[in-house]
Amino acid sequence: MTRLLSANLRRLKINIPFYIFSFIILAVSIFFTSKGYLLMFGEYMPVEVAIVLISAVPAGLNTLFISFFIGREYSDKTIRNKIVVGYTKGEIYGAALLTTSLVTIFWVVLWFVGSIFGAVLTGGEYSMESLIVKALVALLYNLAFSSALTAMCMTIHSRALCVVLNTQIPSYLITFILSGTFIGEGAYSPFMENLLTFIINLLPMGQWFYKSVGFSEILYPSPVLMALSAGIIILFTAVGAVLFRKKELK
Repeated sequence: MTRLLSANLRRLKINIPFYIFSFIILAVSIFFTSKGYLLMFGEYMPVEVAIVLISAVPAGLNTLFISFFIGREYSDKTIRNKIVVGYTKGEIYGAALLTTSLVTIFWVVLWFVGSIFGAVLTGGEYSMESLIVKALVALLYNLAFSSALTAMCMTIHSRALCVVLNTQIPSYLITFILSGTFIGEGAYSPFMENLLTFIINLLPMGQWFYKSVGFSEILYPSPVLMALSAGIIILFTAVGAVLFRKKELK
């Protein structure tokens, strides 16, 4: 699998979208947290809220990057050729997951560094201890999201279909997550409130949204959120690997 990972990283070095998206993440992070949010929202927000709000930028770009990066291996028969030369499907899946995870980690680091730099530029006040905890939560839910995208792309032949699913499904989930704003207002039974709260905490988009809008009372403590994201990573990795192993590559 080491050779497969090395080959993926060599592809990454010449992958133009990777560099473009990396620049976008860094530029948006610096711009937004240096009070660029005023141009978008027209009102002041605490710098930590601004930083958390754009922590979803790596996830958003991953919906495109992972779809095209993995989808290309299907379109040019690279995955099939890897099987022919003797690599197992487990090795192929593992190398792909490690590659997308490394990209996600790199992008989350860019987001964090860029955000801190932007805040320092304008004298924004923040607690580094608090931000580090939030960054760890963001890292885990970004990794959970990328593991789900990887599983989707590794088990679907069509790059176009991957792009559609990876970009459209999150928007429908956000609509569902918004219903959580009625928790505690008598709109649901106690059982449904507990179930909805759990789902919101389980979903990467739920963690991001409620940390961004300040309704943190809906969220579990940060260690629990990180544990839930780790569970999502394990779940999608296991399901994706099993489905890919059973998949007939043509």
